[in-house]
Amino acid sequence: MKFTKDQQGLLSIAGKQVSIKPCFPWHNKREHLSFVDENGKEIYYLENLTSLDTDSKNVLEEFLQDIEGVISIEKIYSINEEVELRKFVVRTNLGKRIFYTKLDEWPFLNGKKEIIIQDLNADIFQIKRFGDLDQQGQKLLSPLVG
Repeated sequence: MKFTKDQQGLLSIAGKQVSIKPCFPWHNKREHLSFVDENGKEIYYLENLTSLDTDSKNVLEEFLQDIEGVISIEKIYSINEEVELRKFVVRTNLGKRIFYTKLDEWPFLNGKKEIIIQDLNADIFQIKRFGDLDQQGQKLLSPLVG
């Protein structure tokens, strides 16, 4: 199956505009995706992205990233370890947030060199540029990102 994205950012399969509907709770947003037409009729089901050709996979990854509602971290107030969890207190584009990650889950860099953190609720937090954080935020985060 060949995925494309038009100039308005709309996703298409074989030239037909589609929307993505999750088949299961979106704890893993890259698996079990249903692609439906404007009438809600499923025209394609995708178990995971590994079965796609490179171009389609890149188009779909970019589209999913655009629609996921990533939360941007602007300031880090604190990062503390609790029992089996790491607690983040941050200011985001949506205001002050407190979220938790497992101790064995680490922030990572995506293809755009942004720092990505996924919390226990599968919310995605991003830091576009490490250097945009103030000195305190950089000091708190640097042990976690190497």
